Amino acid sequence: MRIDIDVFRTAVLKLLDHTEKVKGKTVDIPDDLYWFIPKESLNDPTTKPANLTLGSLTDDWTEVSAIAVGRKDPFGYGLVWAASLLRALGDRTY
Repeated sequence: MRIDIDVFRTAVLKLLDHTEKVKGKTVDIPDDLYWFIPKESLNDPTTKPANLTLGSLTDDWTEVSAIAVGRKDPFGYGLVWAASLLRALGDRTY
């Protein structure tokens, strides 16, 4: 599989525009903690993950917003934090 970054960027922006249209400028997420599956287990559907830990949307938001305002330089793992936030938004936007 190959992802075209320009196409993906366009899709994510359209999805965020849709979320804003449906939910407004902010979205309340009542749940904070979620199960984090280590990447070694995430893409292996043949085994049950053994090393589950808790992730925190609050922590993810703190990191992503720090990147947004320039307090932290962007780097690849920031996309993992953003993905958790996108999942939370997607679960609450219809």
